[in-house]
Amino acid sequence: MLDKYHKPGWQTPTGFALTHCRPCKYGWTRTSTGGGALTVCLLDHGDPVMADMKDCDRYELKPVPEA
Repeated sequence: MLDKYHKPGWQTPTGFALTHCRPCKYGWTRTSTGGGALTVCLLDHGDPVMADMKDCDRYELKPVPEA
């Protein structure tokens, strides 16, 4: 659910969301036809990551597929 801690709409991830949530096993990024991006987190029931997030004790890097 979007609330005062979540910024609604398509917003390209920055900060922690860019460096940790995008490559996290529990996060994924959706992209709009206009090029905007929205990173969501499975741990937050698929809600967008908080704009001012600075840490997560469940962060786990996605496995890198073997070449």
